[in-house]
Amino acid sequence: MVLKFLADSAPNVASIDDYIVKFFNNNLGIFGNIILAFLCILLACVLSGMIGYERESHGHAAGLRTHILVAAGSALVMYLSIYAFDYNFFPNHDPARLAAQVVTGIGFLGAGAIMKTGVDIKGLTTATTVWVSMTIGLAAGAGRFVVAIFSTIIVLVVLKFLRRMENRAFEKTPRLTMICTYDTCALKTIKETAEKYNVLIRNISTTICSYNGQDAVSITVSMLNAKTETINLLGEDLRLSLKPFEIKY
Repeated sequence: MVLKFLADSAPNVASIDDYIVKFFNNNLGIFGNIILAFLCILLACVLSGMIGYERESHGHAAGLRTHILVAAGSALVMYLSIYAFDYNFFPNHDPARLAAQVVTGIGFLGAGAIMKTGVDIKGLTTATTVWVSMTIGLAAGAGRFVVAIFSTIIVLVVLKFLRRMENRAFEKTPRLTMICTYDTCALKTIKETAEKYNVLIRNISTTICSYNGQDAVSITVSMLNAKTETINLLGEDLRLSLKPFEIKY
């Protein structure tokens, strides 16, 4: 009775997934259940692998293997919660219990992905994709293949196309870039100077570079809704306090 109860629980609603589950359960004999289990886990790995590859290609902490393992484990847990119990002996068995524990447990992986990037909040998106991969794995493990596929498509669209919109919005964000000596401790000074001019900082990014043959660091400060005059005053104040090699607005 692999996943059979799913179709029985909604007798008035027939979906493609129901037909697929019934086909493997009723038409392929004892091997149908094994093939169905293999397909559930394989589909979870393929779909989550597509999401993981997108994260991997952008150099994020949780990449291809992490997403695949999370989805495969979730699919296995969901499949076992349905498959491993005889409902004649466990009439009150609730397959959602194990799934609920998976949803809670994945939160620890998500927190780890965020902490992996230090103070950079970019890890939040990667943590979210890990959580989404878990839900796709649960859907595949429950035999809801169509939902899992459509969810993956939506996630990939969000990651690919909305990234472009965010980049365009970021390009319009007022910012200034300073090239300072390699040993410059600028974060505290930038924060205090920004507060002095009531400027809200959106992001501070640093990149190691070379300036006239010597090691240097490029510091880019992105601000929220700052006027040009205020940015100029902020930049001149930082020029006096940090003495950068170069400053660009």
